[in-house]
Amino acid sequence: MAITVEDVTKVPFYNFHDPIPSPPSPLTRKLPTFKPTLPSLYSSTILLEYPEPAAVPAPTELNHPTSPPPKPNLFLTLPPELRLLIYTHLLTNHDHDHRALSVTNNIANNRPQFSTQNPIHLYHPHHHSNKKNNLHPSILLTCKQIHAEALPILYTHNTFSTTHPTQLHHHITSIGPLNTSLLRSLHIFVPWSNSSSTIWSWIVLLHNLSEHATGLRYLEIGWDTNIPWLTHMEPGDEARGLGDNILFVHALARLRQLRKLRIYGFFGVEWPGYLRRELGGGGTVVEVECGLLRPVVLEHLDGGGDEVGGSSNSMGRGALEKARVEWKENMKAFGLFQRGTVGIVP
Repeated sequence: MAITVEDVTKVPFYNFHDPIPSPPSPLTRKLPTFKPTLPSLYSSTILLEYPEPAAVPAPTELNHPTSPPPKPNLFLTLPPELRLLIYTHLLTNHDHDHRALSVTNNIANNRPQFSTQNPIHLYHPHHHSNKKNNLHPSILLTCKQIHAEALPILYTHNTFSTTHPTQLHHHITSIGPLNTSLLRSLHIFVPWSNSSSTIWSWIVLLHNLSEHATGLRYLEIGWDTNIPWLTHMEPGDEARGLGDNILFVHALARLRQLRKLRIYGFFGVEWPGYLRRELGGGGTVVEVECGLLRPVVLEHLDGGGDEVGGSSNSMGRGALEKARVEWKENMKAFGLFQRGTVGIVP
């Protein structure tokens, strides 16, 4: 088919140099709208609502009976002065066991009784003179207030006695540093047996007492010796005991917190003067008793002999005569021991 000129002129002519028209803006376009067909949230949440729980009545509104309030400790309502008297009665040993009044056991058994007013003896399997203490320390477990009020009485109103360093060292470790500082009075008796194996334990113990027993004010210490063998022993023999040991007396001189130091038994001839020089400047009073018997034994028997009559009076005279004989033997043994310490200067 032939194309004529008229057909060509009917087609609109497009000039490629004209600008290209831009498409319409997207914002002007109409977006299709959709109608929500889901049910409203309000209608769906109505099904999820739960009724509020009923109010629980207060504990006071229950039918169960209420427990009564705790009763106050009536003991703590007592005046403090009265409570202290009760503590003293329960925690103080009332067995007045005086070494000075035990005559028969001193020289015969070579084991003196203790001279403290209220002694508490630490247990030792070879020491048979211990008596049961009439203490009631269970009161300390009642409550904290009673424990705080009564505990100082236990350590300040009693004298703790021992014959071996391990006993006292274990006691100090178990009660702790605070209670150790409350210790007021100690009695130490040093037996002659096994003296060479215990010397360092004694020195360590005395050092610990000087450092931690800051409240210690009274110390009574005695040294034993094997009296029957004194004539056969030389200075340094184990059976002589530790009464002439320089290391021991040096450690003893470290206890500068003492008010009174009493030494007895068998010790070096220079010991009293040395201890007075070392401790006297701090106000410590050093008392000395020779041997294991005290002169007060004779005074006690002399005073008691006039109060009884008949057979009791004859028994008193017999005990007095026996005490005098033992006193002479005691002084003889003491002088023999000290002659072996001449020239030993601490």
